[in-house]
Amino acid sequence: MPATRIQALAAVASAAVALPALATAADTPSVVPAWAFPGNTPPAVPAQPLDEHQVLHLPGSRVTFTRGQIADLFSTPDWYPESHPPMPEIVAHGRKPTVPACGYCHLPDGQGRPENAPLAGLPAAYIVAQVEDMRSGARRSAWQGPHAPNDLMHALAKDATSAEVAAAADYFSRLRLTRRTEVIETASVPIMRESRWVYLLADGAGTEPLGERIIEVPVDSGRHELRDAAAPYRAYVPAGSIARGKLLVESGDGDPAVACATCHGADLRGVGLIPPLAGRSPSYLVRQLLAFRTGARASPPGQPMAVVATKLDERDMIAAAAYAAASNPAKPQQYLYVLRLVPRLHDDKAWTEADNAAVSRHFQHLKAATAAGRVILAGRTTESGDKTMGLVIFEAADDAEARRFMESDPSVIAGVMTATLHPYAVALQRAPRN
Repeated sequence: MPATRIQALAAVASAAVALPALATAADTPSVVPAWAFPGNTPPAVPAQPLDEHQVLHLPGSRVTFTRGQIADLFSTPDWYPESHPPMPEIVAHGRKPTVPACGYCHLPDGQGRPENAPLAGLPAAYIVAQVEDMRSGARRSAWQGPHAPNDLMHALAKDATSAEVAAAADYFSRLRLTRRTEVIETASVPIMRESRWVYLLADGAGTEPLGERIIEVPVDSGRHELRDAAAPYRAYVPAGSIARGKLLVESGDGDPAVACATCHGADLRGVGLIPPLAGRSPSYLVRQLLAFRTGARASPPGQPMAVVATKLDERDMIAAAAYAAASNPAKPQQYLYVLRLVPRLHDDKAWTEADNAAVSRHFQHLKAATAAGRVILAGRTTESGDKTMGLVIFEAADDAEARRFMESDPSVIAGVMTATLHPYAVALQRAPRN
């Protein structure tokens, strides 16, 4: 594929460039619902050019990037390099001029974003097979109009070598998915706008009926635009979706052939080469069910799913996706880390503005992790000086992930506090009081 095509598709993720409008699902007659494929609506007034040399920061990260680097498809913005193993070259930088970095869209830890696929924890052989299906045309998007995330992935699949695909698949398969999307049942949602193939909150707008849709949005659009792998998301689904989804997953609502658990496992964590579904983006899951229903995904191994999808209406697809997204992708373990002030800060007069800023970032970091469901409890003693102690009780898949989370604490990064990690288990917990 010519480099100019990649340059055109680079607009998918550029937060610094006003993007041209592409067709949305409503522009093409189809059985595929428009809401599942948000497009890119440019602002009514063109944005002022932004400085590509502007240095950008994220709370909880010790690295910085310029706005131009954030927009570079051949350089994965890695805000938390300590949170994952070293990336292979194809994941970190791709191969110019036609194979963008895998980690740019799917993120360094494989968590993905609502407009693309979460790859972390998928079997390596499954990832390889999907790329081969994209290359052959056996896996396509249900939406037949222009859609930059799909266009880019299919172009990449044609140009990537087998060795590159194998290296990326091996890397992503070794990572663990973290559930980042909070699923909320509701009858109405804030009015949204479509921007760069995701939904964002419309400025100063009211609410509108949700209807039979899933609307998945970043909680903080700024973090989303900076490709923050720790950014949380929120998915609005119709009332009753999770209970309906549980029924479909466990029993197929009376049709065992439809029960997701039959193939994907009772906990939806996958069986062999059958992929895990738990904790994955509900927007992504619905798009795949639509692809199976329309025949856009037509490989022989996927035929059982095609049969299932033809039996599901949109309401059932939404319900199954909502239940899967709300499920834990792995049985988490509990940990506790203890924070203590470094000795120089035992004297209140020794605190600097930088020290206070680090503690502020520490609080925001834990607040975001609590909203994402990772932190169970966080607090500190009310004593001062060398008696000050902080506690963070949280969940992680294993010791390595727990240590990475602790070491990503902004207060630890800044050298304001020291931290020690301990395995932990909540034995008793008081019930919430009315």
